[in-house]
Amino acid sequence: MAGLKSAFIKPLIFIYKTGVRLLGGKGLHRFWPFGAIYDFVSTKIRNYDWPEVFEIDGHRLRVFPDQRVSLSLFGYRAPLLHHLFETEILPGTTAVDVGANIGLIALPCARLVGPKGKVFAFEPEPRNAAFLRENIAANGYTNVVVVPKAVGERNGTAELFLSEFSAGGHQIYDMKSRLAAIDA
Repeated sequence: MAGLKSAFIKPLIFIYKTGVRLLGGKGLHRFWPFGAIYDFVSTKIRNYDWPEVFEIDGHRLRVFPDQRVSLSLFGYRAPLLHHLFETEILPGTTAVDVGANIGLIALPCARLVGPKGKVFAFEPEPRNAAFLRENIAANGYTNVVVVPKAVGERNGTAELFLSEFSAGGHQIYDMKSRLAAIDA
């Protein structure tokens, strides 16, 4: 059954990626048959049993279900960002990751600053901070300090509006999207 599921998902992935590339952002999903096809394919892709742990830039990261689909389909693409890190972050220095999420930035920084350096990873959302701590431990880093707070222009408390779609989409301003909020 697993082989059949795997064989079935590959053509769906092709259809999905092609559709996103050719038709994405045009609003065609609102019209039949595009909407029906999009709903069918995206539901099958979302419900597929994607891996929970990914190898990204030499690190093992446990990711949220909403991130699994994107990483499986499109991978993690930030070569310019990582090139910038490699040229600017030196061993023994300090790096700061604001909105650290699950560690996609903090972990490469931890490797670059080395054991004599330090990374401060700010992540106010408790579930994200738990995944971040887990990923730091899984990769053996002891030079990362997780700070479960938001960073802003002034001291105080702000509401963090939680995205229902993405663990990386939380924000300190509400875009009238009826997002749940916690104090950060």
